[in-house]
Amino acid sequence: MKITVAKSAGFCPGVRHAVDTALGSADSDTTLLGELIHNDCVNDLLKEKGVKFVDDIADIDTDKVILRSHGEKKDVIDKLVADGKQIVNTICPYVQKIHDIVRKKYLDGYKVLIVGNPNHPEIIAVNSQCDYQAQIIENETDVISLDIDSKYVLVSQTTFDVQKFGKICEKIQNLYPKSVVIFNTICYTTKVRQDEARFLASTHDTVFVIGARHSSNTVKLFNICKEICPRTYLIEKVSDAESVKKNILFDSLAITAGASTPNELIMEVTNIMSEEVKDMTLSANNETITMDDVMNSMKFQDVRAGKRVKCTVVDVKEEGIYVSFGAKKEGFVSKDNATIDGNYNVDDYKVGDTFEAIIIENTSKDKNYVSLSKKAVDEIIEGDKKAQEILSGNEFTVVCDRVAKDEKGNPKGLIAKVGTYTVFVPASHVRSGFVKNLDDYVGKKLRLRVLPPKDGEEATKKNAKRIVASQRVILEEEKAKREEEFWSSMVVGEVVTGKVKRFTDFGAFVSVNGFDCLARKMDLAWYKIDKPEDVLTLNEKYEFVVLSVDRENNKVSLGYKQLQPTPYEIAAQKYVVGDIIRGKVVRIYPFGAFVSIEPGVDGLVHVSQVSYTYIKDLNEALKVGDEVDAKIVKIDDKRITLSIKELLPEPVAEEVVEEEATEAEEVKPAKKPARRKTDADTEKAPKERKKPAREKKDDDGEPHEWISDNGAATLGDLFKDMTFDFESSDK
Repeated sequence: MKITVAKSAGFCPGVRHAVDTALGSADSDTTLLGELIHNDCVNDLLKEKGVKFVDDIADIDTDKVILRSHGEKKDVIDKLVADGKQIVNTICPYVQKIHDIVRKKYLDGYKVLIVGNPNHPEIIAVNSQCDYQAQIIENETDVISLDIDSKYVLVSQTTFDVQKFGKICEKIQNLYPKSVVIFNTICYTTKVRQDEARFLASTHDTVFVIGARHSSNTVKLFNICKEICPRTYLIEKVSDAESVKKNILFDSLAITAGASTPNELIMEVTNIMSEEVKDMTLSANNETITMDDVMNSMKFQDVRAGKRVKCTVVDVKEEGIYVSFGAKKEGFVSKDNATIDGNYNVDDYKVGDTFEAIIIENTSKDKNYVSLSKKAVDEIIEGDKKAQEILSGNEFTVVCDRVAKDEKGNPKGLIAKVGTYTVFVPASHVRSGFVKNLDDYVGKKLRLRVLPPKDGEEATKKNAKRIVASQRVILEEEKAKREEEFWSSMVVGEVVTGKVKRFTDFGAFVSVNGFDCLARKMDLAWYKIDKPEDVLTLNEKYEFVVLSVDRENNKVSLGYKQLQPTPYEIAAQKYVVGDIIRGKVVRIYPFGAFVSIEPGVDGLVHVSQVSYTYIKDLNEALKVGDEVDAKIVKIDDKRITLSIKELLPEPVAEEVVEEEATEAEEVKPAKKPARRKTDADTEKAPKERKKPAREKKDDDGEPHEWISDNGAATLGDLFKDMTFDFESSDK
């Protein structure tokens, strides 16, 4: 015997959500208004937890009330709220969507048409949203004359027969094409379940529909299968299946179940019917599997981190999106995992919307849901779009997450992901030059461009989604462009801005637009400095003038002092003739001494301006390092003339004459008596010859003879009458 189990059998996501929510809130201080779902097993489990079941709001005597998954009447909810009751609402998201549609359209002036069972709790709750004014339609014959001057909105019970709903809608559209707005509010799981039931009924000689007789969707499944396969049986409990097995022979059995049928019951029935049966399949394929496979199949979708699944929205909350994706548990997409840009808005998602998501590790305390990330899939989709732009040659950025290694474990490049594509950056293309440690680039953003395939190399299926890219080509292109711009701007005499990078003994290296230029120590200041740091500060920016450019050898010389005023220009503004300064003697020459007024500014004291007395050797009057006071007597361009003498008291003329007379008398020798000249003396005396006049030399500015202020007498005149008595040294 062949047994096939419908994959859609069992709890739908909405029912699973309702059961989990109710069980999580169940205690002895809780009342359930009506049945949570049409399933005795679930209701019995709630009763075991102390939950009280009532049918009338007047019988509620607890503070907490659970509202069933089918939804509750609006006036009942309003009364509970007014009474201050704590409400646990387990309404199915698809049912809630119908409530929202009907309430909004009714307020907008629409008349309401509801397709479904008028006595079903879901339809009664929906009708309450329009003050019970809706017209209920169960089949095509219920479509009666509508007021063509009125606006209508049509919705359906979530578990209504899909084919019947289609026929009703077709008839209404033919009769009133412009008067009725139609919303297909049948739960997508209902359609899947019904389509699968039709297929199973047409391919098997016996069908089991497991579920409660008062379950609307279970009864619809039964009727669908019964029309196709006469040997269709409604199984409410295990004993029903055992009875059929005992009394009826069949070759193939299909098993399906209503949305409120627990998986445990489906598994028990399947186990009873599959004893000693080896030929079992699932409805999704014709593969032969074991009973363990069937049991495992009841877990629905395989749930593992990283798997990409298709999701259907079942509820939207501020905290995130609740979805079904074919697993036993519903999925939950937190708002942080909903969008790439982080702008989550509940209005952007509607119940029934579909999208893809990736299963992620559940880090929340609530383990009743499978954590999903829609953002991760959106990033992959965006990444694939980006990959197409990359392949066209556009520059892109990625963050590499690991190092690729060869068979021997040697690093050979970096790996990153862009959508479903793998980006590989060879080690030689990470940057210009050798990369010693590729791990330093893991987690860092790289700017890349795809490398063209090597000659004769074609893309294969194996590497069709592999992109080989380079950062080096971008960096080298930008470097070449910067170099060209740099050398074009380096013109002798141009002023540039540079940042001091480092100092040396001979100068400072300055970065101009990323290139190193040299400012020699001699070009930093107008005065002598010991080191470049005396003028410039590391990492500070200054203006320099270009002194020389040697592109062939990649050398540029800069000057800093050339843009600064000279010390003499500063001194010319600071000092005037007549100012008295104090300075230090720095150099001595025969013609005068240079005195440092301030760094870079020297003044000359001529030898004639040192003293009122004659100075034969200036080194006897001044020494290098002496501090002297001097008066500025002249400022001419870069020359400052000083005088020490003008700060000294001028000697009195009479005192000088008396001193000279006294000295002359002391050294004048006694006169010898004059001898009368004879004729012989006259004859012997050589004839006096006139001396040629000496050639007059240019005045070098230094005194060559001392001249008294009293007259024109020379030293010869002063000593002409003096006599000297030279005695032997033996005396």
